[in-house]
Amino acid sequence: KMAQASISVDQDQFVCPLCLDFLKDPVTIYCGHSFCKMCINDHWDQENQKSVYSCPQCRDNFTQRPILRRNSMLAELTEKLQTIEVQAPSHAHCYAGPGDVECDFCTGRKHKAVKSCLVCVASYCEIHLKSHLERPALKKHTLIKASGKLQEKICSEHDEVLKVYCRTDLTCICYLCMMDKHKGHETVTAAAERAEKQNKLKEDQIKLQKKIQEKQKKVQELKQAVNIIKLNAQTSVNDNERIFTEMISSIEKKRSEMTELIRDQEKAELSQPEQLLQQLEQEISDLQRKVTELEQLSQTQDHIHFLQSPTILKPNFQTSSITVHQHLSFDGVRNSLSDLKKRFKEFCEEELNKIPPQVAAVYVISSQEPQSREDFFKCMSYRMSGAHCATFHSSSQLSLVRPRKHNTNVTLFGVPIGSWFDGHRRRSSHCRSLCPSFDDRIVAKITLCAPGLTRTYTQSTYFFTHIHTDIRITDNILTLFISVFSFISDYCYLTLDPNTAHRNLILSEKNREVKYITSDQKYFDNPNRFNCIWQVLCKESVCGRCYWEVEWSSDGGVAVSVSYKDISRKGRGDECRFGHNNQSWSLWSSSSSLCFYHNNKKMDLKVSSSSRLGVFVDYSAGTLSFYSIFDTMKLLHKVHTTFAQPLYAGFGLYWGSAS
Repeated sequence: KMAQASISVDQDQFVCPLCLDFLKDPVTIYCGHSFCKMCINDHWDQENQKSVYSCPQCRDNFTQRPILRRNSMLAELTEKLQTIEVQAPSHAHCYAGPGDVECDFCTGRKHKAVKSCLVCVASYCEIHLKSHLERPALKKHTLIKASGKLQEKICSEHDEVLKVYCRTDLTCICYLCMMDKHKGHETVTAAAERAEKQNKLKEDQIKLQKKIQEKQKKVQELKQAVNIIKLNAQTSVNDNERIFTEMISSIEKKRSEMTELIRDQEKAELSQPEQLLQQLEQEISDLQRKVTELEQLSQTQDHIHFLQSPTILKPNFQTSSITVHQHLSFDGVRNSLSDLKKRFKEFCEEELNKIPPQVAAVYVISSQEPQSREDFFKCMSYRMSGAHCATFHSSSQLSLVRPRKHNTNVTLFGVPIGSWFDGHRRRSSHCRSLCPSFDDRIVAKITLCAPGLTRTYTQSTYFFTHIHTDIRITDNILTLFISVFSFISDYCYLTLDPNTAHRNLILSEKNREVKYITSDQKYFDNPNRFNCIWQVLCKESVCGRCYWEVEWSSDGGVAVSVSYKDISRKGRGDECRFGHNNQSWSLWSSSSSLCFYHNNKKMDLKVSSSSRLGVFVDYSAGTLSFYSIFDTMKLLHKVHTTFAQPLYAGFGLYWGSAS
C-alpha cells in the first residue's frame, strides 16, 4: 500500500513533457530527461534546419542529434503504474454519490454499484460483484447495468420476481399471480413476450427508418423546389431590370428625338425672322443716313444747290412692310406629351396590377394531401375570374359547367406559364403576317392579345397617329408593353375533345357536356375517336397540380379517369378501356358499387359512392387522388406512381346495369 501510494504521488514523473501522457516507449537523452520516443523524434525533426538539437525541458544543446535508446526500467515502471491506475481506482471515485445506485452489501459508507442482478434483485459494487463472476452457480444469473428501479421488478403482493407476462391484462406478473388472480389468462414468459415485442420493435424501426428516408427525400425535393423558386425569382428580377432598362432607354431615346425635333422646328421657324431682322437693321441704317443728309441740306445757304438736290427733286422714302405674329407656340406638342404621360401612367397601373395574382401563383408542394375544397383552392396555381367544374346530368349525361356562387374558386384547369409564352409567340407571328406596317401591327396586337383593353389601346394608337407628323413618335414603347403583358389574360379550362368522342356520345355546352344517346352521331372519321367503347377524352393535358369535380347521375355506371394520349381507340379490347391497361387510371362508380381499375387490376372500395367526385393530380409528385364530395371531402383512393407522359382527363358512360 505504501508503494502504491508513493507511485500515486509521484506519477507525474512518468508523464512525457511533450504529450503530457504516460510515457510510451520511453527514451532518455544525454541530459537525463525522458520522453516518448515518437514525441522527441517529432520535436527534433522540426529542428533539422537549425542543425542544433536541444532538450525540450532543460534547453541543453547538442551539436549532433543524439542516438535514442529505450529506457527499459522506466518502460516497465510506466506499464505497472498504468495497470494499478486501472485496477485500483481511488476510494473517492468508488463511493456512491447523488444519483448513483448504491451497493446493497456494503456496510458503512456504500460504494457505487456497477451491476444489478435480476435473480437476486440486488445491486453490487465491483468488490461484491466478484462472487457473481467467479462462482459457477451465480454466473447463470442475469446481470444488467446498475439500476435503482429493481423494486419495480418485484411483485408487490407476493414479493416474488416478475417473470411472467399476462397478455390478457397486458401486465407483468409473478408465478404466484399466474396461479391466483390471472388463472386461466393467456400468459407467457417475460422472455418470450420480449422476443415477440422485440421483433415488432424491429419492424417498427424499419418502418420509421423508411419514413425517415422518405422525409429526407422530401427535404431534398423541397430544397430543390426552393432553389428553383429562387432561381426563377432571380431570373424574373433580371428580366424585370432588363425590360425596364430597355423601356427607360426607349423613352430616353424618344425624349432625345423629341428634343431634336423641337429644336429643328425652332431652327426652321427662326431662319426667316433672322433674315428679316437683318433687312430691317439695314433699312434703319439707310434711313438714318438719309436723315443726316437732309439735316445737312437744310442748313446750306446755297439756294440753287438746295433746289437741285436729288432728295428734293426725287424724294424716295419707301421701306419694306413687315407684319410680326407673336402667337407661334408649342402648346400642341406640350399638350400631346401631357396626354401621353397620363395615358402611359394609366396603362402601367392597369397592366402592372394584373401581375401580383400571377406572381402569387408560385407555390411549394405541400407535404400533406389536401383534405377539403379550401385546401385545394389554396394549392391551385392559377386563379381565373370564371372557374369551372365538371358535372353529370340525367341519363348518363356529363357536362362541364360553372360552379355555384359559393364555389367560385373551384378550378378545373390552369395553363402552365410556358404555354402562355408559346401562345404569345404564335399570336405575335400571326400579327406580323397580318399587319406589315407599324400602326396596323399595334391595332392587330391590341385585338388579338388584349381584347379586353382594345378601346384604351385604340385611343392610344389614335393619339400616336395624331401626333406622328409633328414629333414622329413610333409605336416601340406601346409594342414593348403589349409584348410583356399580353400573356397575362390567357387561361384555359377542360373541354371535351369531339374528335375522341364515341358516336353514341353527344357533346354540348361548348364541349363541356356529354350524354349517352342510342342513335349514332354523324361525326367525321378520326383516328383518335373511340369507335367501340362509349368514352371521350379532354383536349387539354393535365400537368402540374390540377383539380376538377364531376357530378353525375346514371342508370348504369360512369368512369372518371385520367389517361395517356397513347391509349388505343379502336376495338373493344382492354387496351382501349379506361383502367384496363397501363395507360390509364379509372374510378368506376355506380349507384351500388365503387371500384378502382389500373392495368386491368380491380380494387373494390368499401365506401359509398357520391354523386359528386373530385379528382386531384399532382404530376411532379406522381399522385392521383379521388374524393367523394358531400359537405366535406373524403378520400376514396390515392395512387402513388411515376407519370411518364402528359395526362388527359377522360370519361366513360355505360348504359344499362352497372358492372
